[in-house]
Amino acid sequence: MARSDEFGYREVTRPAAWIWLIIWGACLASLMGVGGKLLRIIGRDGMLGLVTGEGPTYLATAAILAALPFVFQWLFGRLTVGVAEDEVVAHFGSGPIRKRIPFGHIKDVRATTYNPLREFGGWGIRGFGKKRAWTVGGDQAVVLHLRDGVQLYLGCSTPLRLKERIETAMRLQPAEES
Repeated sequence: MARSDEFGYREVTRPAAWIWLIIWGACLASLMGVGGKLLRIIGRDGMLGLVTGEGPTYLATAAILAALPFVFQWLFGRLTVGVAEDEVVAHFGSGPIRKRIPFGHIKDVRATTYNPLREFGGWGIRGFGKKRAWTVGGDQAVVLHLRDGVQLYLGCSTPLRLKERIETAMRLQPAEES
């Protein structure tokens, strides 16, 4: 099992700034609506209104809306693809959502430019069946053709370099004994 400091090569891709502007804007706009309702409750019932009646519901909603962009950033703030001694590891954000692909499961690697909206409906963890993607933005990826027939697109900004690093690491693997 590879730790992040064991990667021979690591590539980090971040979403475009406009994606964060949309997320932050939507949360702030919603928070303003909830904040207005909280101010009306305080105006009507004083500070006691925050802990009685409908105040706690709006207060909890405001707390969730304020935390949501930070949670999104922690979970999906970047996609890291690392090449370790014996596997490719991809993880989102700070690492709670992770996928490990041992070299023995990889049949072929190729760099590609693709259309994430047309092919997968957008970015993130996408696809089902034999064609899947882990991306956070852009239109370039390394496609891992796995032995079970799955094509796994790993979004990156330098697909040729990542492809080369994966292939080099796979070649350095000791031959399996029969």
